Amino acid sequence: MEFFLSTLKYFSKNIFDILKSLSIIVASFAALKGINEWRRELKSKKQMELAEEVLVLFYQCKDHIKMIRNPFSYKGEGSTRKSSSGETPQ
Repeated sequence: MEFFLSTLKYFSKNIFDILKSLSIIVASFAALKGINEWRRELKSKKQMELAEEVLVLFYQCKDHIKMIRNPFSYKGEGSTRKSSSGETPQ
């Protein structure tokens, strides 16, 4: 009976050490996976912010080009421009 108890203590101690080591390994893998997911999310967030900023700038440029190419003129527009030789005054 004493042999059985000493053997049981030996195996239980080893089993607990093995379980402790396995739990540390599993926790380490979970932490690494979490860090990698966080890094991927941060990278995607930065790309999304950049895409939004580029889109805003694109629409601003589009509006500026549309304003520059406006076929209508305003009263007095060009009145301060010096006329070149050969132009009729209008």
